[in-house]
Order: sequence, then structure tokens, then C-alpha cells
Amino acid sequence: MREAQTYLNEKTGESVTWDAIWKGPRSTLKEYLDRWFETAVRARVRPKTFQDYQGMLHRYVRPILGDRGLAGMRPLYLQTMYQQMTERGLSSRTLRYVHVVLKSAMQEAVRWRLSLENPADGLRVPQQPRNEMRALSVDQARTLLKVQCAQSMGQ
Repeated sequence: MREAQTYLNEKTGESVTWDAIWKGPRSTLKEYLDRWFETAVRARVRPKTFQDYQGMLHRYVRPILGDRGLAGMRPLYLQTMYQQMTERGLSSRTLRYVHVVLKSAMQEAVRWRLSLENPADGLRVPQQPRNEMRALSVDQARTLLKVQCAQSMGQ
């Protein structure tokens, strides 16, 4: 890509960016997502999954990024959205789910040649925290056994 940019700059004698050359479709992200849902997702997933995807993107992605142009999507925009979701107190599981669906949608845009690259590639979303397992103390284990024995004898 850089070589092509350098070549273009040399030939034109100007400093031109790819964004200026490749205008791509003028559709917004929300317009693209509507099209993606109807043409690619509806036939591939169960109705409940379809509703879940739509609801999730409607709640979390559209309000923040929906009015941005599809061709102008950048990794920083997505990372900023994930940060805002974290600040709202959403779980890392929700963030990861949003990321997976959005990454799939953006990959389809690349395959359909509506975007040059997938802005979701390589982004880091928060890992789900793993709860540390704790063993019962001797007293807690005795109490647990007593309760279980009492319950089994009472039945």
C-alpha cells in the first residue's frame, strides 16, 4: 500500500492520500449494517440469533458509529466505542460479543469491496476476567457435609 502511495505521489507530483482517491460507497455504517443483515445474516443464522445481533448493534454500535461513513471506518473509532462501553459499565463479555459481530460485518464489507480493510482486525478488547477458584476451609467443608447429610436424611 505504501509503495503504491509513493508511486502515485511521484507520478502525480502531489501528496494524495488513499482516502482522497478511494471514495467508496457513500453509505453510512448503519445503512451498510441494514443491508448486511438482510443479505448476509438473515439466511445464515436462526431468527433468535438474528434478533440478538440486531438488538446488540442497535443498542451499542449505531448510537456511537452509525452515522459515520462505511468507507471511513477506522480502528480508533471502534476502540473508542469499546472504551465508552467499558465506561458505561458493560461487561467484557458484551464487548467481545459486539466485537465479534462487528468484525464479521466489516469483513463482509471487505469481501464485497465496499471497504479496503477491516477496521476491527487487530483490535484488543478486554478479556473476560476469570474468577479465581477458592478451596473451602476445613470448617466450611465440615459444615457443608453436615448440611448435605441432614438434607439427605430429611428426604
